[in-house]
Amino acid sequence: MKKLTFLLLITLLCTTISQAQTKNCSIDYEEVTDSLSIKKTNNVLVYEFDRVSSTSSLFFSLITTNGVPFLNIQYLQKSPDFIPINCVARKSMVSIKLVNGTTISAHYIDEDKCDTYTYDQQGQKNIRILDANFYIKKEHLALLKQSPISLVQIRFAGSTELFVIESELKSTIVDVKTSPTRFFIDNIPCIE
Repeated sequence: MKKLTFLLLITLLCTTISQAQTKNCSIDYEEVTDSLSIKKTNNVLVYEFDRVSSTSSLFFSLITTNGVPFLNIQYLQKSPDFIPINCVARKSMVSIKLVNGTTISAHYIDEDKCDTYTYDQQGQKNIRILDANFYIKKEHLALLKQSPISLVQIRFAGSTELFVIESELKSTIVDVKTSPTRFFIDNIPCIE
């Protein structure tokens, strides 16, 4: 009986240690008070388009507010030419197609919002940045952890954009290397 208890204890300890080592979380911020609990993972580059004069980058992060999960997107566009405005409204959503064929939708539930505009005098480029949070159903978190991402489609207020997600991305703009298809697999454990 002592051997069985000892083996169970060792197995439990090894499992706990291996899970702690595989949960490599990169947290941007975390705040816990009596009435509020917020945690946000760092931004991860999941898509990049780089032409000579125009670039666009899509960053994802996960946020949990009092246990409610959100996908935060930051869509950054730079160009010397005019960049059409992108807005999100109540019907906006992010559709995530997984390699296993499952499609998960995250819905925008906040007030209507448009990207911000700025002009880079030195680089002589127009810059638009959209930062928005999309609600993810808790039951969808388990599905998102099961399979890598293959496609992401964002339905803005007046247009839709499709992003093909690569398994490895070496950025030419921000000098980072990421694994975009594994974003949810790697980051959901950090907010659970």
